[in-house]
Amino acid sequence: MRLPILALFALLGLPGFVLGQSSRDTARKAVETRAAGKRGAEALAVYSKYSPPGEFVRSSTAWATEFDFSGLSVWNTANLDGTGGNRGYGTLIAKRVVVLAHHFHPGPGSSLVFLGRDQQLVWRKLVDTARVGQTDICLGLLDREVPDTVAIYPLLSLAYLADLPPYVAQLPADARLVPLIALNQKREALVHEWIEAAENVVHRPAQAPPLAPLAAPVIIGDSGAPIFLPLGRQLVLLGCNHTSNTAPFLTWKMNDLEAIMARWQAGKPRKVPWAAGR
Repeated sequence: MRLPILALFALLGLPGFVLGQSSRDTARKAVETRAAGKRGAEALAVYSKYSPPGEFVRSSTAWATEFDFSGLSVWNTANLDGTGGNRGYGTLIAKRVVVLAHHFHPGPGSSLVFLGRDQQLVWRKLVDTARVGQTDICLGLLDREVPDTVAIYPLLSLAYLADLPPYVAQLPADARLVPLIALNQKREALVHEWIEAAENVVHRPAQAPPLAPLAAPVIIGDSGAPIFLPLGRQLVLLGCNHTSNTAPFLTWKMNDLEAIMARWQAGKPRKVPWAAGR
């Protein structure tokens, strides 16, 4: 049974935490300043040209164009559900390790394609996968490291678990929710709001008037697409879509992630504190 995060703190002897206005506003500013005046499909699309398997161009007009999405696979050879390779993301947390959704992901032998910051395509083959406990988190091992032109996304530090947003009902009535970036199978950057932090990241399409035009629900086929917390210009990976409003929280399973990566001799995830955006 999942406990509210503040109840969990009480069990662990940790103090409750009310999300700091400065940290919350840092994340919101990262989105609002870029989203102002943007709306419609063109504003959401991460790529202005998407022609698999080899022609991809990053959009220069999307609201999220300043964020670095080079660490997301743009395409894969798995052809999940027979719909082509747009479904089933791999998101890099180390130079040879991607995060996938256990229930819906490319398997070993499939190739993932990344579009580097230099606009060059980087092809890598999945050689192994490992489920994290009984969760929907799956790690994938690539055949070799990606170059420095491809982003590696940090995770929130386990040491800062007590600093994460509590249930929305426990926030002050006038508190604005923390904005997130939710990707989908159409390679759109949707604006969502974080409403719970426990074993799962629970989120919903943004409802605040400045952000609502860039919001849309996560639907069937979006499984495995990443959920990011924007801290300044830094994208911090929280998890990958499992249902329409939940993603298993990677920070919650940090020790398990590191154990799998150690077995693969693939390094460790980089970690940042919630306060990194201040």
